[in-house]
Amino acid sequence: MAAEDSLVIGAELDERLLSSIKEYRYVGISTDLLKDHFGLKKEYEPYTTLEEFKRSLQHLQDSDNIIQIGTRWLLHPDLFRVTKGHAIAPEFQWFDVLILYIICHSRTAPATLEAIAINVEFIERAPLTLDDMHGALNRLFAAHLIKKRKQKYSPSDKAIEMLKKAKADSGSDLRDQAKSLQLIINCPCCGVKLKRVTWRINVTEVEMKAAYQFQDNL
Repeated sequence: MAAEDSLVIGAELDERLLSSIKEYRYVGISTDLLKDHFGLKKEYEPYTTLEEFKRSLQHLQDSDNIIQIGTRWLLHPDLFRVTKGHAIAPEFQWFDVLILYIICHSRTAPATLEAIAINVEFIERAPLTLDDMHGALNRLFAAHLIKKRKQKYSPSDKAIEMLKKAKADSGSDLRDQAKSLQLIINCPCCGVKLKRVTWRINVTEVEMKAAYQFQDNL
């Protein structure tokens, strides 16, 4: 294949990959799902090779079109203002609710990543992943349920009022209160509308490891 043809194919693949990531810009998309889109997990001859696929992803990342957080590829935050067209709608997840619950209880002292990680593991008996933490904080921030200052998080007035109602509607059990909060957030008439997530909060693998190392040292 001539060098010129290779460049054309590379540019076309970049465009197709970026188009897929733009469609998932509010939720993120895993490498495995991208592979499905491009036929790389089929038994028959794929549309493109795995090497070309990886090379294109790296090129898009190096040129600040996309970023990778945890297992997901995301559109670079700087591109949201100029990106139009259909996008998969975001939805609140269970860990979003748990993290909001914990942040609401830390309103007199803004919650750190360490406090969030420790308390979620206490309730769930399982550690948060980077995908869980990064996704939850960004969805809650996009919905104006939390505020951020110097990597510490506090609840909005709306979140505090929602938790008060959740407690009034449930017993003293933490999980019951969190489940009640989830019902309120997802209520179609009076809940929270989550229209778009533009990934303005950055959480790194290093910060997640530090949060759990802090926990281990307690």
